[in-house]
Amino acid sequence: MCGRYVIATPPDAIRRLFEADGVGLNFLPHYNAAPGQDLPVIRLHPETGHRVLGLLRWGLIPYWSKDPKIAWRCINARGETVKTTSAFRSAYQSRRCLVPADAFYEWKASGASKQPYAIALRYREPFAFAGLWENWHDPKEDEWVRTFTILTTQPNELVAPLHDRMPVILATNLGLSSSK
Repeated sequence: MCGRYVIATPPDAIRRLFEADGVGLNFLPHYNAAPGQDLPVIRLHPETGHRVLGLLRWGLIPYWSKDPKIAWRCINARGETVKTTSAFRSAYQSRRCLVPADAFYEWKASGASKQPYAIALRYREPFAFAGLWENWHDPKEDEWVRTFTILTTQPNELVAPLHDRMPVILATNLGLSSSK
């Protein structure tokens, strides 16, 4: 959890809703956003401090990692341990982000098969997951890659029958901060 989600709100609407820069950035809706894809994320620009909307790859690669394959193990970060887990500690201290979404998916086991459920806010308005982002230098390509992870927590009473974790969902009017 969270392994798939929906982001179908248009880029201009996301910019307005979250008061973010990023004019000219365009992307198609993702009805099955998956790890490894470049997806919209709102972060504080490290130099200006302004909110910016950009595309980052889902699956955090810690700055110190030598192998990008770690990203597949870092698509989610447990909110309870994010401050102390080596893969997320540095990003938690100074690189928090908002991950816009319209819904997320959970699967409930039913015998040998699984039934997918789309979970959205009651009035279907967009929201944001709490996230962390990181810069990682790819030595093979000699380029910088920006990646992100989604924070998870204990499920609420609606999600609990489906899964033992859920993404941390933030109100759209919450501000970003670079430290706690």
